[in-house]
Amino acid sequence: MARPGKSSHLLVLTGLLGLAGEARAMEVFTEEEPPRPEVAREADAAAHHGLVTPRAQTLRGGETAIHLQGLALLGLSYGYTDDVQATVQALLPVEEGLPVAGLVRGKVVLRRGPRAVVAGRVDLGLIWPPSGGGGGPEDLGIAATYGFGATADLHLDAVDRLVVGVGGSTHIGAGGALGRSVDIGSSALFLYEGSGRLRLRGPVHLLAEIWIPAVLHEAEVDLAPYVVAPVGLRLATGLVSLDAGFILGKAEDLDPSDFPIGVPWVSGSLRFR
Repeated sequence: MARPGKSSHLLVLTGLLGLAGEARAMEVFTEEEPPRPEVAREADAAAHHGLVTPRAQTLRGGETAIHLQGLALLGLSYGYTDDVQATVQALLPVEEGLPVAGLVRGKVVLRRGPRAVVAGRVDLGLIWPPSGGGGGPEDLGIAATYGFGATADLHLDAVDRLVVGVGGSTHIGAGGALGRSVDIGSSALFLYEGSGRLRLRGPVHLLAEIWIPAVLHEAEVDLAPYVVAPVGLRLATGLVSLDAGFILGKAEDLDPSDFPIGVPWVSGSLRFR
């Protein structure tokens, strides 16, 4: 029997090295960390919204979440797919004289990457004075709105410690007023948003937002008489998330009853899978 030559040994060695390389590649692939937005979505039942405003993230397909924001705004969200979510919200009659108010929102993820999520949304809203109020919609605010918005969430580090968000939206109102000081008629209301989430320790996160509203009316931009900055803490788990903070801001010539600046803000979300 002929003994194998050097070329045969070289072929066998090359084959073994190739198999080892493939095994190592599979090991690295299987050990690769999942995208940071997916980790955040798994760990936080309220990852789809910030302290007050919506974020770019969505629920997974088939998931449902019930959220109560400010102890007055009750919402129900459902994930049709991993990237499509519908939300319905209603203002609870927790105080006499509150208007009838509701919102329907559809949100679609436009791009999902290992460190970022970008989403667009469509909003339909209604605010109407309570019966017997003796006034039209201009007395309490925008009677009806429809609008569009876009938001991006950026996960800045590999351990998901810091997340920042940027976004903006525009709403077309029929009747009403902005802070009872700027009559918007059928003009466009713009809202520029910024947000941040910093994980302090374990499930505890620091949340902050800033809103800059403006109105485009007859080719002129009128800034609203307030800047709003909600700040608070979130205790986040995959099943329940709880928020507690304050809506801070600076208002000029604005009645505190028109906008809840300086008031405590408590929220909770419960997710079903």
